[in-house]
Amino acid sequence: MWITIDQLITIQAVHESGSITAASENLHKAKSAIYYAIKKLESQVGFEILENDGYRARLTPKGEQLLSRANTFLKQYDALKTDILQIASGVETHLAISATALFSLKKFNALIHKIQSQFPNTQIVFHREILSGLQFLKQDLVDLAIFERRDSREDLEIKKIDSVIMQLVISKSHPLTKLPKKERTLDRLLEFPQVIQRSTMPTDESHGVHKNSRQWTVTDLDSKKEIILSGLGWGRLPIHEIEKELKSGKLLRLENIEAPQEISLFIGRKRMKTPGVVSQALWEMLGP
Repeated sequence: MWITIDQLITIQAVHESGSITAASENLHKAKSAIYYAIKKLESQVGFEILENDGYRARLTPKGEQLLSRANTFLKQYDALKTDILQIASGVETHLAISATALFSLKKFNALIHKIQSQFPNTQIVFHREILSGLQFLKQDLVDLAIFERRDSREDLEIKKIDSVIMQLVISKSHPLTKLPKKERTLDRLLEFPQVIQRSTMPTDESHGVHKNSRQWTVTDLDSKKEIILSGLGWGRLPIHEIEKELKSGKLLRLENIEAPQEISLFIGRKRMKTPGVVSQALWEMLGP
């Protein structure tokens, strides 16, 4: 049994227009061609699809069941045609991106707004991780990766796009704040848990970890921030994520223990993989 897309489109047109005549006009086909397509389909499936009372062409109950299933397929068929046209134009149907959690989400969202306005039919797949961007890229899980550690691999094209200031902080309710200022030292700080963010990728390691400290381990930046705010631990956070808390006094800088650290951020892609139109546009938006 070989049912054609044209046959399914025909019964859909008859159902939506309500008559053979209207369907033939909408499809720009002769009425005889419409009749033939339906009769052939009926002989193939083994049941009547259409009831014609002389005024309106109505689907039989089995015809309605057939069309209900066909509608899902026809929507997928229309989407496929759109995708094929998009592929032919060089515009990707999907673009996978990973970005370190240290990269400002506001900056990322602004970039994606621009991309979506130019390429509305491209689906964006976004991974937000720390320390895993290179792993995603090396394993071909993403087309572009934004990460914090430069890699010297020759098969990767990498450029610096930004930097972030990491600040060592504690909550105003942290036990360390109860000590005299001269006693707020690294040794005393290490008596309390350090909150660290670890990548979910098994091959990645955490950085900036004091070996002698007890540790809270989390996999996302928001959890790390909330735990530090609660006074349960201490750690480094990006300045752009804690500006309000620093101004309000909810978080306190520990610059006497460690000066703020600037971390460079990079974007990378595979050299041997020809970039699509959308990928190239995003690459160019992120600097020369």
